[in-house]
Amino acid sequence: MMKFTSTLILFPLILVSGVVQAREKPAPDQVAQAMQRVADWQIAHFRDNYSHNDQPHAIGDWTNAAFYFGLLKWSNISNDARVG
Repeated sequence: MMKFTSTLILFPLILVSGVVQAREKPAPDQVAQAMQRVADWQIAHFRDNYSHNDQPHAIGDWTNAAFYFGLLKWSNISNDARVG
């Protein structure tokens, strides 16, 4: 019962918090700059070791698939000359 009551109290607070944050949207050029920085970092660190592994993630690993998908989407809207 305590869990249920806590959930009923916290849920509206979380909901209101999300609405307040959603009002302050970044400008499109700010989003594009952030996406460019992320893409540049990902490309520079593509073969680094993560997750306490001795080897980088395999080329076909799901983590790289997420990277490829994001990079493909970024290339569709980017003016980056490297994309072509």
